[in-house]
Amino acid sequence: MIGKLLDLVGLDTGFAQTEEEREACYAIRYQVYVEEQGRQPPLADHGRKLDRNADDATGLLMYVRNDDAIVGTLRLHHGLDTGIPPFVREACNLPDDTAALNHVAAISRLAIAAEHRGSRATIALLGAAFTWLNAAPRSTRQLYILALDEPKLVAMYRMLGFKLLQPERRYTTDLGATVPMVSAMTP
Repeated sequence: MIGKLLDLVGLDTGFAQTEEEREACYAIRYQVYVEEQGRQPPLADHGRKLDRNADDATGLLMYVRNDDAIVGTLRLHHGLDTGIPPFVREACNLPDDTAALNHVAAISRLAIAAEHRGSRATIALLGAAFTWLNAAPRSTRQLYILALDEPKLVAMYRMLGFKLLQPERRYTTDLGATVPMVSAMTP
């Protein structure tokens, strides 16, 4: 049913499969993090205006497309499929034992083009990610996110059901200070 509603408004979600789709995702991230927020991820390709880093090699890039243009993206890691990156394990106090993380996932690098923020694009993208995370054999129980340490973003993730791991805990990533958050998921 939701898929049908999304079709009516021109939205489509999926995993970036081609280099062209991946680069469109990296370009959205560059727009949001570098051009709008003034962050300086050290591995960003400033010449081509692409934000990518080593964790993209193991993560799955999802996109939301409005008609023909990719307007938002996020990166997913799942303990069963891709493993959880070291920076997420460290920030969230997760064990190094990979078997213990088979029902754990992490979202990072969520970015929505400015003209689509507050629209159905964010809901469509997160909804598709949640559906994938709950599908067999993953049956995700815990979903982590490192929210940029900005009150509006933290408030948005709280509205989506995420909770602070520890109220005073901050972790520095290549984008700056983040707040580790977690959401219990029900399969």
